[in-house]
Amino acid sequence: MKKLLRRPSHRSVIFIIILYTVIIVLVLLWASQLLGTITRDEPGQMPVILVFSILFPSALLVLSGLNISKVVRQYRSGIPGSRLRIRLIASFSLIVIVTALPIGLLSSLFLRTAIDLWLAPGNGSALAAGENLALEYHGDALKRLET
Repeated sequence: MKKLLRRPSHRSVIFIIILYTVIIVLVLLWASQLLGTITRDEPGQMPVILVFSILFPSALLVLSGLNISKVVRQYRSGIPGSRLRIRLIASFSLIVIVTALPIGLLSSLFLRTAIDLWLAPGNGSALAAGENLALEYHGDALKRLET
């Protein structure tokens, strides 16, 4: 009888961990470059970063869809273990959704609150009062120097 699944060796597990770490580091570096470029207003790199920002998630979605369709085909063919794989995919997807939704909503709420605080009408009057105070101090300092 032919073995359908084999146990992963230690080298393959270590390779997967290293590959995952490298991908995470590259994504973090890419995100820092993206944020740095946006804040510096360098229009030269924007189209390239925009293309990668669209292609990378699209490629991940396409690969995920292909793998899910492969598992569904295996399930319909009656291959042993495919039902377990579908359950694992469903449970991990549920965990990701349950984790990502609150984090996304909280970060969106935080950003909205921070921007509303930065752009509050009271900040403009405080800046105007600070400017008036600085001008008054400057005028007083000039008067003291003249006398």
